[in-house]
Amino acid sequence: MMDKIKSYCDDIKKMELDFFKSHHINIVMEDDATDYMIEQTICNNIPPEQLYKNSIRISSSV
Repeated sequence: MMDKIKSYCDDIKKMELDFFKSHHINIVMEDDATDYMIEQTICNNIPPEQLYKNSIRISSSV
């Protein structure tokens, strides 16, 4: 389980880097945000990158 959580953390760090590359804005998520994303990933059984794709789709429609 710890390896899975570490993998999720690495995926989230990759999302931060992808966001920077796409938008030229450097974001660093707080620990609480990272914990929330991992919780959502585990509870909803979806990959972390799907959270990122969903958040981009929601923010671009606002």
